[in-house]
Amino acid sequence: MQGKQVALPLQYLSGEHSVDELASWLDKKLRFPMLDPKDKFNFIKNDNSKLFVWQPILQKYSPTILGEAQKVIDWSETIVRERLSQRMFKGTRDKAKKKLVIDKIIKELGDHSVNLSHSRHLSIEKCKDIGLKVSALEDSQDLQDKVLSVHHAMMHTLSATASMKIVENQDGKAYILQAPMPTQQ
Repeated sequence: MQGKQVALPLQYLSGEHSVDELASWLDKKLRFPMLDPKDKFNFIKNDNSKLFVWQPILQKYSPTILGEAQKVIDWSETIVRERLSQRMFKGTRDKAKKKLVIDKIIKELGDHSVNLSHSRHLSIEKCKDIGLKVSALEDSQDLQDKVLSVHHAMMHTLSATASMKIVENQDGKAYILQAPMPTQQ
């Protein structure tokens, strides 16, 4: 989860060259693609001759990994479905159409076998094709300038300091997570 579902507001703004992280909401909880363990087990289940090769890899997983992975998938889909319904598609009157669009978005962005990687770039056209309400950041020069100014300030700060994460609100209150500094011996 780790904040990726924040990308489900009333409308999503995307820059032409931005790397979208919309698909990562369903991957991040256990730090591996959610459907990956299932895929590995099914791959072996269909051909037991592969068990010997895969045994060292499978030993890294706890016996409950498939159940835990499925719970995270179900929980994430529930959260995403609620947020899309209550935010982006709040005013949609046709409930059946609303459900179909939300189902398509969840399938396209949450299914690892469809999306292939949580770090995959998604164009504005692709986001619109799957039903997301997206506006190009470039459509508003003023907003784009402000967003890029903040982006560049953050990039300079993150690259020139020990800061790893910065969260700041409109009141100037900030939370800054810094990496531990290496000690010299």
